[in-house]
Amino acid sequence: MGKKSNGWADILTKVQRVANPETRVTDVLVEVLENAIVHRQKTDGWRSTHVHPSNLWRGERWWYFYLTQVAEKGEENAHSLRRMQNGTKAHERIDKYLQDTELLKDVRVKVVAIEHYFKNETLNFSGRIDAVVEILGTLYNLEFKTAKSSVFKSVQKSGPSSDYLWQAAGYTYMNGYPTIFLYENKDTQEWYAMIVKSNDYVPKVEAKLKAIKEAVTTKQVPPLCDTGCNTCKFVQHCATVQRQPMEALSSDALSGH
Repeated sequence: MGKKSNGWADILTKVQRVANPETRVTDVLVEVLENAIVHRQKTDGWRSTHVHPSNLWRGERWWYFYLTQVAEKGEENAHSLRRMQNGTKAHERIDKYLQDTELLKDVRVKVVAIEHYFKNETLNFSGRIDAVVEILGTLYNLEFKTAKSSVFKSVQKSGPSSDYLWQAAGYTYMNGYPTIFLYENKDTQEWYAMIVKSNDYVPKVEAKLKAIKEAVTTKQVPPLCDTGCNTCKFVQHCATVQRQPMEALSSDALSGH
């Protein structure tokens, strides 16, 4: 997490750095790079017309706001986006390792697909699985995760969090294969793999997808979510909707005008 602003003291520090020839070049470089990251994110676009597994854990109301585009997304923090890019680089590295397994000619492991894309048009659900692999004759979805040491140890002890279980369930729902999470410790590059126990979540996936599609189709705002408000981009808009009777909601109200 980036350092919080300290008001005028923080501003004065920045002014002093800009005035210092020894730091100006590096400051400008970092500023331009940070802006480039944000610009790239905006250029690439952020919305999808489909529900995707990484946020499947979120409530139907969140997905309603997301899919109907009733609220504008705020400017992303460049530090967070850079962390995401670092994760992408880690995925590219594991993809290379997966490709190299063919050189070993070890019949115990076969890579069936890398960056496997799936789509269910009926339920408006799509995503990309890091890989599909065959291990000792059984097919698995493979999802790669990076984690700092504290999280890495927690996963080894207690398993992944519920949002990841929803993601794994979404993969299993689509193709019937169990999901393996391969964690990499970002501090030590140690690996830890586990078959994710998400069977309890799999039956819930179709029900959630149907509920989301029904809400979007009928333009009926779903009930409040029971989790995730602290990370929700639509909290302010959600509060606006709550202050009005459902039947009084107009298109202007939903669009935030």
